[in-house]
Amino acid sequence: MWVCDDENLRHLLLSNNEWNHLEKLAEVLKVFTQVTQVISSAGTPTLPWVILMYELMQRHLSSKAGMRSLPFEIQSACREALGKLDKYYTMVVNCQYNILATCKQISCLDSTQVPLTSSIQSSILI
Repeated sequence: MWVCDDENLRHLLLSNNEWNHLEKLAEVLKVFTQVTQVISSAGTPTLPWVILMYELMQRHLSSKAGMRSLPFEIQSACREALGKLDKYYTMVVNCQYNILATCKQISCLDSTQVPLTSSIQSSILI
């Protein structure tokens, strides 16, 4: 049964504006899916990727936080997320193990062994 087929459920239908809003939100959240896939890769050490993934998320959220084409609520959520991310990023970069693991990973990067999508690779290998 479809929502539009039931008179009692029609008020639950999303408007075109609401669908547009959700599409924009999905674009903002896509980076978290990518980061989760990298960090969750079986057989891949995660520590070397922590700083790189934080920086990827920071750049992504920073670009979206000021994007006037996004609804104000999404821009505001991006700014809030950046605040949280910055708090934990400070802890991450103050840990010598993260720094050493990241330096080692960068020095050993081989495009045939990097478990990243091409968009993440291009973002972190700049």
